[in-house]
Amino acid sequence: MDLLSERILVAFGPRAEAIKFAPLIRELKTRPQVFELRVVNTGEHRESLTQVMDLFSVRADVNLNIGQEEDACVIDRAVLF
Repeated sequence: MDLLSERILVAFGPRAEAIKFAPLIRELKTRPQVFELRVVNTGEHRESLTQVMDLFSVRADVNLNIGQEEDACVIDRAVLF
């Protein structure tokens, strides 16, 4: 990666978020010389999320394997701070 590239982290969990972010992720991945992209999947609602990711050919670099709503709240707070 070039030192001048922009580092971007896209994190999503529920299916609705994946649907919204998938086109952006696909576009950013077509420009590796400009963007250093990391995709994080929280792991919420695995079955429906996998369907969306397969549909858009999106793969996560990291899967947090969060299954409980309480876990997701902790991650949301951590990302905000």
